[in-house]
Amino acid sequence: QSVESQVVTNFEGLKLVTRTKVDATNWSETYYVYDTRNQLRFMLPPELMRLLKVAGNYNPSQAQINTWAYQYVYDDLGRVVETRGPGNDPLDTKSYTIYDSRDRVVLSQDAKQRLTNEWSYTKYDDLNRPVVSGIYQPGALVSRTAMQATVDALSGNLGFQNVTDVVSTNPDAPADI
Repeated sequence: QSVESQVVTNFEGLKLVTRTKVDATNWSETYYVYDTRNQLRFMLPPELMRLLKVAGNYNPSQAQINTWAYQYVYDDLGRVVETRGPGNDPLDTKSYTIYDSRDRVVLSQDAKQRLTNEWSYTKYDDLNRPVVSGIYQPGALVSRTAMQATVDALSGNLGFQNVTDVVSTNPDAPADI
């Protein structure tokens, strides 16, 4: 038995709604919300859409968005720097991503790592291949914006070569490549 599904896109090809038929009269729908730069900001899953439909109000509250939706934050270069999954506590479901001057992910942190002040790092070779990864523990709690500023300062003019300096204070971090 095949599952009937539909995808609704806008004239630019952005996915707006995915629908999957649940039974003869009901559909499971996921909505995608974009900003003016066509960057995905929210993904509203079927359960949230069902609750909104039952309430007769398709304008979700911030509490509903925090509980049910996936949320994305971008930097000025259009890179996803924060993601947040469904859950009641924003800090429990938020993940951060840090990029170098070549737009490669060099550091990331999920909610569990934030509790222990850890960041996952990746080092790359000249051909942009990941060659070393590990865990970096800065001495003090560092915000996403402060960590991005540190990486920007280290790699601004030198590209990948100096990104390794951000992990050099970690005695367990491998030496520069």
